[in-house]
Amino acid sequence: MRSTSLFLASIVSLLFSASCADENTAGDGGEGGANTSSGGANAGGTNAAGAPQGGSANGGASDGGAASGAGGMGGTPTTGGEGGTGPTTECGNTRLESGEECDDGNTMDGDGCSAACLFEPTGPDDVCPGEEIALSPVVDDLQTASIGSSTTTALGQYDSACGGSGHETVYLVTPAVSGQLTATLTSDFDAVLHGRSDCAAQESELDCSDQSLADASETISFEVFAGVPAYLFVDGYGGEEGNFSLAISVATAFCGNGVAELPEACDDGNLTAGDGCATDCTIEPGGLPDACPGQTFFVSDPDPTAVRTLGLLGDTSVLGTGISATSCTASGPQAVYAIVPDVDGAMHVDLLASYDGATLHVRNECDITAAQLDCVEAVDPSESIGVTVPVFANNTYFVFVDSSSSSNSGPFAANVTVTPAECGNDEVDGGEECDDGNAVVGDGCAPDCTLETSATSNDVCPGAPLTFVGSPPSAVVTASTAALAANYQGSGCATTTTAKEAVYAVAPPIDGRLDVTVDPSFDGAVYVRSDCLTTGATAQLGCVDALDGNGTETLGVPVVAGSTYYVFVDSSTSTQFGVFELQLSVSPGACNNGILEGAEQCDDGNTLAGDGCAADCTLEPAGAEDTCPGEVLPLQPSGTDYIASVYSGLSNLASNYTASGCTSTGRDAVYQIVAPIDGVLTATLPTAGFNASLHAQTTCGTNGTQLDCANDNSGNGTETIRFAVQQGATYYVIVDSASTTSFGPFQLDVSIVPPGCGDGFVNASGGEECDDANFDAGDGCSPTCTMETLTGNDTCPGYAIVLSDPDPTVPRTTTMTNDTSALVSNVSGTCGGSGPDAVYMITSDIDGTLSAKLFPSPGLSPVLHSRSTCNNAGTQLACDDAASSGYTNSFPINANIPYYIFVDGLSGQSGVSTLTITVTP
Repeated sequence: MRSTSLFLASIVSLLFSASCADENTAGDGGEGGANTSSGGANAGGTNAAGAPQGGSANGGASDGGAASGAGGMGGTPTTGGEGGTGPTTECGNTRLESGEECDDGNTMDGDGCSAACLFEPTGPDDVCPGEEIALSPVVDDLQTASIGSSTTTALGQYDSACGGSGHETVYLVTPAVSGQLTATLTSDFDAVLHGRSDCAAQESELDCSDQSLADASETISFEVFAGVPAYLFVDGYGGEEGNFSLAISVATAFCGNGVAELPEACDDGNLTAGDGCATDCTIEPGGLPDACPGQTFFVSDPDPTAVRTLGLLGDTSVLGTGISATSCTASGPQAVYAIVPDVDGAMHVDLLASYDGATLHVRNECDITAAQLDCVEAVDPSESIGVTVPVFANNTYFVFVDSSSSSNSGPFAANVTVTPAECGNDEVDGGEECDDGNAVVGDGCAPDCTLETSATSNDVCPGAPLTFVGSPPSAVVTASTAALAANYQGSGCATTTTAKEAVYAVAPPIDGRLDVTVDPSFDGAVYVRSDCLTTGATAQLGCVDALDGNGTETLGVPVVAGSTYYVFVDSSTSTQFGVFELQLSVSPGACNNGILEGAEQCDDGNTLAGDGCAADCTLEPAGAEDTCPGEVLPLQPSGTDYIASVYSGLSNLASNYTASGCTSTGRDAVYQIVAPIDGVLTATLPTAGFNASLHAQTTCGTNGTQLDCANDNSGNGTETIRFAVQQGATYYVIVDSASTTSFGPFQLDVSIVPPGCGDGFVNASGGEECDDANFDAGDGCSPTCTMETLTGNDTCPGYAIVLSDPDPTVPRTTTMTNDTSALVSNVSGTCGGSGPDAVYMITSDIDGTLSAKLFPSPGLSPVLHSRSTCNNAGTQLACDDAASSGYTNSFPINANIPYYIFVDGLSGQSGVSTLTITVTP
């Protein structure tokens, strides 16, 4: 596995040297209310002060806790009350809950997880913050240290992106200088080495390495800052443990070290002029930064065996657009680099961008789209992406740093490495047809890195047979689809009948899980069938085409010993074909490990009853929650509130219902709730073993009237919906899944609290004229939930709103309440708007994307439209009159420039609505 350096420090520096914002989250209890005696019912804290309102009697349940805590004390009219206590937790139930570091299903000490569900360290190097390693004094811009130890006496507490389920040791290093930390591990076992900036947070991982070989040397490298601690973890792959030595060095930043560091624009590891990167690490003049033929760099080294490096720092926000990609979306501003290596080999390009939707693509002809060699898109912000292509000496290759949208741009760090050609290094280099990392004859790639001819056709069913060897059983083959025909197509992923494919037949020797990995030189796909010629869901066990562009695709399916399965290596278009390496392995099944294997009907990773999957990995009978009218969920009084909690699962249920506006195509569970009081119902999924959706309806069924839905979290669980309820009315809360292949256990918590000013729902019977879920004056809805007059919002230039924050990296947001019934009609949008209109002039202190969303009162059909010039209809930026799209406007803006948002009505309509405005950097 390739070590993945993230260039994190370069990007942090590029982002205005901004530090992470303190989100000011409160504790586990609910917010305290003012002028009353009890705390609010919120599951966690907010980033605002306590609200001066009446709170409920208890703190809210959170983190999967079933019970609520005690309410907090009421505050003064100007100060929020004291938060309630957190929810109760139960150590020993196998669920990680608030306040727990671990939960191994028992309450025994001495097994690594104590009776209080806290780690039991065997020494300072067993748990965070780890054992401190003292670095040497700085000599010649370098600090060093080394240590020898063993993981055999440690426990397994942490993991990394490279794996590592064994015992691990943890070390703390605090450099005296800023620079590049390099750690090299030598071990007598299959080890994993990884580093973090926050010891206890896996998401802060900076680099990891696992060469997938026993006794291999592992090396990671990342930037560090003087006085700022970094954390190193020595782990074991697949539970392995043993002895090791760890060598650490910190080299200070300097021009010529091969890593671009601010204020450098490039660094090619030398101080030679005329190669594109000047002796002061600035880009030499003469190229085009955002158009073909780009800025040229000659990447070279006197040693023909040395790895060539080039580091680049840039900012696409000052560049132009106009160059696209195939298989990837590339429509944003782009930087163009022309790379000329001096050796045959493989060129790897890594990119870390500060903006969403980063795209990286490479061509061997700058202005010809069909000359593209590879492309890749980032899925998440700040995700490191990379491509590898074979290169020839003195040929030019064009690297494009791009994005998926014209509104996505900003600072980036790129790193180019050219590895000289060497047959057997597991990289397809210039001049090679294949390279599978070995000299074995008969595996598809000959010892001289040319393709072998298969003795059995892999072009048509039943395919070429592959034999499993070793323990665990595995097989590998290298081949090409270039000379094959287009005969088959997978179901459920981006394949086509016009794309060429290869077919292989395998018969696993054991029950378990067949893991399929294909590493193609093209935009590939892979699928597995139980019958070679049968299409559709009955025979297809899985299909994956997760990546745009070239890259490794991985698929796992359950298999039974002695049965024959058919593996297809395919692609998404007729123009995508070439060399690939196919790796297969079979792991034995184990019930309750969370992976569907062998003859298991289900596997949700636990032995708990009532969640759809029994302890023996068979499906439990479906209950009333499988279909309408659903399972009745009884609410229990808790002070003035009512609460309920249920632990269940989707494994044994059908897919019956979908939500509007939320991804919810999977299996679902229905719960029927009768409101015992008027108030606000909050339904939360604190935990779920799948990517969940949560929605609610007033009537049960496929055409039910939807009240709210949520699928905000791209990971598992943590979804919340809220809506107003009336005493005696019946409501249906549906726990759904975002996909047909995603399901498992979940916990649903429900609470109903009495209505009150500040809950975001207008309680007309309680005297409220509006309710914008805050207690701010001057936003159209007063702290007592009565309408305010906003002077100037009837005509241009409108009511002025300035959005600002000292931190340039955080979103700016505000909420405004409008009553257009007392206004007049002055303007209209291209999508309509003949009613009275309110206008707002928005100015932000940062560049970014402005998103405005309108929430109308019942019965009102509004129009939301925006302009860059208030009185000029020709400057319209967005217009929306559709409930299905949520009455939303979104467009890029520049700092300190006014923009104008109009709240209008269809067919002369007017009334009360709430407008939220957010500017995202």
